[in-house]
Amino acid sequence: MSIFCSRGAIAFLLACLVIGSAGCAPSAFLLAAPALPAVATATPLPETPAAPSEISPGIPAPSSTPDIPPSVTIWWPAALASSSESSVSTELQAQFDDFEAVTDLPLLVRIKRLDGAGGILSTLQTALPVAPAARPDLTLIPRQHMRAAAFAGLIYPLDEVLPASLLQDLYPQARQYGQIDEVTFGLPYLLTLQHTVYRESAFERSPTTFGELLEAGQAFAFPAGAQSGANDTLLIQYTATGGHLVSGPGDPALEEQPLVEVLTFYEQAREAHLIDAEVLNYRQTADYWRAFEQGDLNLAETDSSTYLAAEGRLDSVSTGPIPSFTGQEVTLLDGWVWVLTTPDPGRQAGALAFLEWMMRAENQAALARALHLLPSQWTALRQFGAPPDYIRLVESLLSQMPPFFREEVDAALAAALQDALSAVLTGEETAAQAAAGAMRATWP
Repeated sequence: MSIFCSRGAIAFLLACLVIGSAGCAPSAFLLAAPALPAVATATPLPETPAAPSEISPGIPAPSSTPDIPPSVTIWWPAALASSSESSVSTELQAQFDDFEAVTDLPLLVRIKRLDGAGGILSTLQTALPVAPAARPDLTLIPRQHMRAAAFAGLIYPLDEVLPASLLQDLYPQARQYGQIDEVTFGLPYLLTLQHTVYRESAFERSPTTFGELLEAGQAFAFPAGAQSGANDTLLIQYTATGGHLVSGPGDPALEEQPLVEVLTFYEQAREAHLIDAEVLNYRQTADYWRAFEQGDLNLAETDSSTYLAAEGRLDSVSTGPIPSFTGQEVTLLDGWVWVLTTPDPGRQAGALAFLEWMMRAENQAALARALHLLPSQWTALRQFGAPPDYIRLVESLLSQMPPFFREEVDAALAAALQDALSAVLTGEETAAQAAAGAMRATWP
């Protein structure tokens, strides 16, 4: 479903998305807006990033008195509109309505899927060159889509147009999440990170090192399987131990000592029957989350969204960082960033007014809580309403600078890491043998 709407129509549209009712008739709420033309199959976005100088050129900053547009056009991802929880549509509706009431700017919201024909990227790439008036002013997308859109010239840098107030409250890791080669292309908004959950009856405190986990003698479940490349836990633990995932020309892609340390932990955990090859069948938290909730597991890795959705029904459960060799705290972010899709200074003024409204701490905290996501700003997180211990963990993880982003990891390197872990967990190779094989596989 994809229509332009405002105020009362937004609630109607979101309700249709939530219940999937065949009786919804949104055509009665259509506004006079340029229709997107039919387009051919989208041209694939470039797989190899251009050089930094080839990224979308900077755009002129708004003049001191730009022409304010008659409306603000937003593309909102369907994934954040079709929640089964009524609190999401209610909160989103209220924030949209209040923006219109405070600014007197009509808000045109178009609900768009992320991928495929009619998705945000394909429409930006194929339809807008022939119908530029149909472009939105802002859209909300994941970082990997932001990266592709930036290299395809579909979005514009924000460094010269964003007021400092929209950047100074971001956590360090969140701010870097919106950057490509130190250029800000996205304003981080809603986030998901990874950590562990454990039963307080089984642990006095969160096990943060490999040694503590082995000493506790408790099984550890995590998504060890990977559709392609390496699983996130392995990437996190390898980098937390000092390994690098990006190398220069002629350098070995992997560092042997950090890899040996990580694989030795898994070898010891397998021998102690704390982790076995069954975890290779886990591709996501949902594959074992029910077992944790039922008490069959005392320690598991999860993502913040899964934890926040279940928090109210978890008794005597605490959270901690993913264990590593030294206890160094590292996480991996997913999330949503606002990107600017109009080069017009006047329309930018309206877009920035909307951004400032949505980034108000109370607004961001309320919507993030309804969606079981984390706000990108520390002030909003303080108003989030989660347990104090959990807020402290999230703040600690978001205050660390990220060592890598998933989409930037070399595919061959990741595959070698995953193969080495599989060999150790199945008992086919020792940690030293698997590490040596991974080094050979990635040596230039």
